[in-house]
Amino acid sequence: MHSRSGFGTKMANRSAADRAALYNRLSNTPTSNSATAEQTQRLMEDQNDEKIDQLSIQIGTLKDLTRTINNQVTEDNRFLGDMDRAFSNTESLMGGTLKKLGTMMEQGGPKHMCMLITFVVVVFVLMYLLMTGKY
Repeated sequence: MHSRSGFGTKMANRSAADRAALYNRLSNTPTSNSATAEQTQRLMEDQNDEKIDQLSIQIGTLKDLTRTINNQVTEDNRFLGDMDRAFSNTESLMGGTLKKLGTMMEQGGPKHMCMLITFVVVVFVLMYLLMTGKY
């Protein structure tokens, strides 16, 4: 019986050793899992930081582009305003000229007809010079 109880003791010791090894493995697993989780979290935070930096750069680029567009639109509006004033002045001049031509036509006579033809030719020449940029 002595040998039997020795066998039982060996088995009990072996069971205890197996349990201890199992518990050590289990107790080490959360530590390794938490380390892996921390590494994963750090990696994700680093990736998020990189993406935030990229977004910041893109936002800065969009801001610059928006400012450039705003400056261009402001300049174009100023140019259109200048053109509007120039056309208004031209319209006034043409209106006055047409009234004078109407008066000349009412008075009649060959002298006035020559003046009218000369005036029309001069106007067309001036328009040609202005359009081609030679004046």
